[in-house]
Amino acid sequence: MKAFTALLIVAVGFTGLALLASLAALFLIPRHERGTILTNLALAAASFGFLIISGLMGTIAANVAADKTNELGDDIGLSAKMGTGYVVLTWVAVGLMMIALGYWVWQLMGLRRGKSMTLPRGRMGARKNVRDSEESGVVEMRTTR
Repeated sequence: MKAFTALLIVAVGFTGLALLASLAALFLIPRHERGTILTNLALAAASFGFLIISGLMGTIAANVAADKTNELGDDIGLSAKMGTGYVVLTWVAVGLMMIALGYWVWQLMGLRRGKSMTLPRGRMGARKNVRDSEESGVVEMRTTR
């Protein structure tokens, strides 16, 4: 039980870090795309791994405990059944983290193909049609609206 609790605490910690890093990615991707994607991918992978291990441990332990209680308590009329609330909550968290992990893998694959998978800069208010005059060394910027 102590190992299960420790794994669950680590899983929740990594999930929180992954959430905060994803929120930070909204602001950092335009400037530091590769590092942001790799950081979020690593946090999502760690969170997914720890969630799946703690989910398996919790589900198996609850099943074994219920079976053992029914086996040993049958003589005195004691019975137990595994609750579903925790199991459902755990596996929903695993599924959602799998979606987040898939998103960051998709972002990384897009980055490797040389395509930015984020919003186009034009929608974020960046300037378009930047021309550089090589002769004068002056950069001329025009905005299109």
